[in-house]
Amino acid sequence: MWGFLIVVLGLSLGSASWSILASATQYSYREPAFQDNFYGIKIHGNRCWIVGYYGTVLYSRDRGSTWEIQQSATKEALFQATFISDQKGWISGSYGTILHTQNGGRNWSVQGSSTQEHLFGIDFISEREG
Repeated sequence: MWGFLIVVLGLSLGSASWSILASATQYSYREPAFQDNFYGIKIHGNRCWIVGYYGTVLYSRDRGSTWEIQQSATKEALFQATFISDQKGWISGSYGTILHTQNGGRNWSVQGSSTQEHLFGIDFISEREG
């Protein structure tokens, strides 16, 4: 059984030092690499999402002061998130993975991409254009 400490650091405007904003404690179902592999961050207003290895999605509703894990519906690596509103967003990942939410990430659903290539980036300008 593995246990890890995940630390999210923040830099306040006007401050020259980093401080620990939040940490998540034990994740016995995760591999050792989980602690080191966050690939993307998206900030939309006060909401933040961090995505990474093994389907990881961390979420903050208060610009990083507190964090929670969102269930992503995949174990693939996730590389980038994009949101067009506080509720509607997408995440791209390895082997053609695309995830979509319509409720701020409380639920993520898999969308087909017709590729097995890694999708390192994703961006939408509206619900229908991306």
